[in-house]
Amino acid sequence: MAGKRRSYDAEFREGAVRKVTETGKSAAEVARDLGVQPGTLQNWVHRARTRADAEAAGCLSESARDELRRLRDENARRRQEIAELGMERECPQAGFIADQRTEHGVPQTTACRALGVLVTV
Repeated sequence: MAGKRRSYDAEFREGAVRKVTETGKSAAEVARDLGVQPGTLQNWVHRARTRADAEAAGCLSESARDELRRLRDENARRRQEIAELGMERECPQAGFIADQRTEHGVPQTTACRALGVLVTV
């Protein structure tokens, strides 16, 4: 039969988490000292670390946000380049088709049809 579920106030939970993070003791040791189930304390520590990571991520400086935006844009460009290279490997005319689409606004299906190539998306 399951025992009565204990309830711990926020101050107690925060103090227990601090003991784990600041003393370097394992969660099991601190839990044993406090009379708390080790899994319960590990959950509290995990939530506290997740919350701290989220707060730290939200505190980016303006230059760090600009750098993150620039890197995400670069990543998107690289993914597009990789996709185009994969298409070129499958279809030698893919580069020509991409140029026609870019320079003259020729739809991909039209260019593929003109070259007698199967349309790939």
